[in-house]
Amino acid sequence: MRARAFTLVELIVVIVILAIMAATVVPSVAVSAQARQRSAALLLARDLMYAQSRAVSTGRRGWVTINPATETATYSEDVNSVATAIIDPATGAQMTTVLGAGAVIDGVAGTAIGNVTGSTIAVTIGFDWQGRPVDALGALLTANQTITVTAGSASAITVTIVAETGAVTVAW
Repeated sequence: MRARAFTLVELIVVIVILAIMAATVVPSVAVSAQARQRSAALLLARDLMYAQSRAVSTGRRGWVTINPATETATYSEDVNSVATAIIDPATGAQMTTVLGAGAVIDGVAGTAIGNVTGSTIAVTIGFDWQGRPVDALGALLTANQTITVTAGSASAITVTIVAETGAVTVAW
């Protein structure tokens, strides 16, 4: 009776098939991280533009607090000179956006806001009734502010707030 075993050709075929499968799985994981990163950057830009348009439409300062530690953005507005949470009608809780699982908000660079890239300190950016960006103390920004969004080894995506106009741009 002859012993049963795999031939060298069969083993090579299996190894080639596994290599092909591995080569197709790895790029899809990288694309997934990049997609989360882009989604977080676009959500952040949307939040900033929402706060700006709400400030213009209501005539009150609108605020977005970006918390890199929890990867969230929360909204508030000035009511009788007091920052008041904007309530989400669907949940009855403060309006909050989860910016993305796995995409890291690296912080806000700029002296007007007083935070440095890589920080995990929450940052508040506001807009006055004309849509111009202001710092946490309510002073108009004098320089563009940049927020960096990273995810793994993917290149950084920047969200920029233009000082004079409050225009929000995303670059990757």
